[in-house]
This record gives sequence, C-alpha cells and structure tokens, in this order.
Amino acid sequence: MPRTAVYAETQAIADLVAESSTEALKVLDIAAGHGLFGITIAQRNVRAEIVAVVLEFVPNADRVSPPVPARFSLTMLAGTPGGDAYTFAELRQRLEGAGFSNVSAHALPTPETIMLAEK
Repeated sequence: MPRTAVYAETQAIADLVAESSTEALKVLDIAAGHGLFGITIAQRNVRAEIVAVVLEFVPNADRVSPPVPARFSLTMLAGTPGGDAYTFAELRQRLEGAGFSNVSAHALPTPETIMLAEK
C-alpha cells in the first residue's frame, strides 16, 4: 500500500475514533507495526493513552542465536536494503533515544520477544 494511502487510512480511522469519544481514550494497538494509527489517534485526542504491542524476533548479542531470530535477520539482510533483526541492546538504545524508559524484553512461548517501554 502506498505511503499516502496508509496516511489517509490512519486519518480516517482517527476521525472515527475522535467522533465517538470526547473523553480520554485507552487504545490497545495489537501488532502496531509502523505505529501511525496510535500516533494519529494520540494527535487527535491529547488525553489518549496508547499501548502498542509489537512482537519482534530479537537475536542474542551474538546475532546467531536463537535460530529463528537469526534466520529472520538473515532473511531481512538478504531481502531488504540494510535489513536486520536488532538485538535487545540496539532496540533499547533506539527506544531510549526516542524518549522511552523502563525498556524490558520478555520471552514468549514462541520465537518472538515482547518488549515493553514507557513514555
């Protein structure tokens, strides 16, 4: 989907949500991806509390284990310009650089890791 279409879609969804509520919103954005939906809703309702859940393949610091995140990293590197799977330390640095705190990683019973951060 072109970027302009995604932006138009997020605006339309935020308009619908804004029309239905003049009070503070609590939004759980599962598989938040690019984050535009939560960001746009927060821009429309400054009292909105957005919780974005993103599951990541997070390799260990050695970048070759565990197997599934390492394989995902290789796939990203081979199939995208500069693609990679980022370690917890790299993701924490990016999140803290964006103003988040209390960054933590939690193993799931699947190959993905859930990361939590507060802002």
